[in-house]
Amino acid sequence: MSKRHNLQGSLIIELLVVCSLVALLLPFLVVALVRMQERHLLIKTYQDQQVIKAAIDAHFQAQWSRLRPASCLIDESLFLIIESGMSPPFV
Repeated sequence: MSKRHNLQGSLIIELLVVCSLVALLLPFLVVALVRMQERHLLIKTYQDQQVIKAAIDAHFQAQWSRLRPASCLIDESLFLIIESGMSPPFV
């Protein structure tokens, strides 16, 4: 009977030690997981931006290839300024 009571006491102590270790390590794990998720989101945003840029470039190249047979050439002296719709364009 005394041995059984002694074993129950040691199980409670082991459970207390495990709970205290989890309580000590859990904040560090949560912070690490949050940082990993933020980094993953940032990487995904960069990849999405690259995909959009590649799609715009491909669209521009496709449109430009249709203009080449019409003898349209790039004129480096011309430029386009895009401003707000609220202000009138310069003449």
